[in-house]
Amino acid sequence: MMFKNPPLVELVAELKWDLPPSQTNEVPHITIGNRSIPFVSNSDEEGFTLLLDKFAKEGFSTTERKIPREFPMLPHQIIYRIDKSDDPDKRIIYQVGHGIFSTNAVQPYRSWDEFSDYLRRGIKNLLSAKDKLSIKKFSSINLRYVNAFTPYFTDGLSIADFLRNVIGFNLTMPEVISKLCTDLSLVQPAFQLKIPIGEGIKLKIIIGEGQVNNAESIVIDLSISNIVGIDADEDATFEAFKNAHDVLRKVFIDITKHIHDKMNTEES
Repeated sequence: MMFKNPPLVELVAELKWDLPPSQTNEVPHITIGNRSIPFVSNSDEEGFTLLLDKFAKEGFSTTERKIPREFPMLPHQIIYRIDKSDDPDKRIIYQVGHGIFSTNAVQPYRSWDEFSDYLRRGIKNLLSAKDKLSIKKFSSINLRYVNAFTPYFTDGLSIADFLRNVIGFNLTMPEVISKLCTDLSLVQPAFQLKIPIGEGIKLKIIIGEGQVNNAESIVIDLSISNIVGIDADEDATFEAFKNAHDVLRKVFIDITKHIHDKMNTEES
């Protein structure tokens, strides 16, 4: 099932890995309290250069350095943003940093099949630099879909009514609070759920209101995190993302079943 007009704002496939403790002592660093924050090492720089060259050969030649060379870097901080020079929409973006790599997609998003090709390519390129970047094993993966339901999708329903009547979340409050409420439809819930679905694997749901592209929206952020640890292997890593996608897709299709017609119709 594919939708012509999905509420997707951004899709993020993120990998993290732990760096060997010795690395901190081998490169220049600053100390804040009892925490040592290193500068980018020569090995990291060589790894970034190798990775950027790989992407440049595939058309992703536009790079932006987020952290200057002379600045220290925090763990899992993005240092480079990479995108395609001939894609004005910047639909696919790669990001890499100290112990972190991500493949991002924004609208116009087409399909998981298309995105997964870029994702696998990104994993392959990252692993080509794994020795320089000190990647022994991925400590976590996270696949995240950020969706914004604008008034077009909600038909003007309040967030309480939309969550209850469309998505299927029922808000139950203690009786003493319910009696104080003058209009249940005007209650503005904002909440986060972390649901264990396997050993070291959690489904995370964040719901609230926000403004997306200048439109008041109900934002539903769906993600799956896996902290079991995954071998630094292309097939194993990609399979972990695919499994996460399959679960998130099942959840998304079910909770949005009442508005599938809107997601298959272009907004006028």
